[in-house]
Amino acid sequence: MEEYRYVKIYDDIWQIQEEDGVFCTLLKGKEKAILWDTGYGNWNLRAFVEKNVDTPYIVINSHGHPDHCLGNHWFDTVYAKKAEWDIIKYFTKEERKEPVRIQLKEISAGMEMDLGGMTAKVVDLEGHTKGSIGLLIPERRLLLAGDAMNNGSLTKAP
Repeated sequence: MEEYRYVKIYDDIWQIQEEDGVFCTLLKGKEKAILWDTGYGNWNLRAFVEKNVDTPYIVINSHGHPDHCLGNHWFDTVYAKKAEWDIIKYFTKEERKEPVRIQLKEISAGMEMDLGGMTAKVVDLEGHTKGSIGLLIPERRLLLAGDAMNNGSLTKAP
C-alpha cells in the first residue's frame, strides 16, 4: 500500500499529497474534523484519516472534478453543494467503473461548523464549476478554495 505524504500547514491543518500534484486538506479541531476533497483515491484515504484523527469527521468536496472527488468511494457520506451532485456521480461512475454507493448530503453557503477551537464557514466560489465552494477558516485567516481561484472555466457533466 502506498503511504500518503503530508505537510502540516498548522498543527491542526494538514495538506495531504496524492500523486500528480493532487492535494486534500485535513482540518483537525478538538471536537470534529473535516477532510476537504478526496483526490483520486487510489490509496486508502479513509485509513489515513482514521489513523490521524481521533474525533468524528465529515468529508466535503469543493467541487465535482475527478481530482477532487474520486476518493469519495472510501467513505459512506460526502457533503457537496447540490449543484455538483450530477458531476460527482458522473465522474465517480465513469472513472471507477462502479455504481455510486456513497450518500451525498447537501452543504450550502453560509453553513458554519464549529470544530472545537476552529470554525469552518462554507462560502460560494462559483466559476470553476457552477457549485464550487470554499471553506473559510477565520481563526487562521485561511480560505480553502479547491480550484476556484485559478483561470479554469465552468465545466458541466456530459
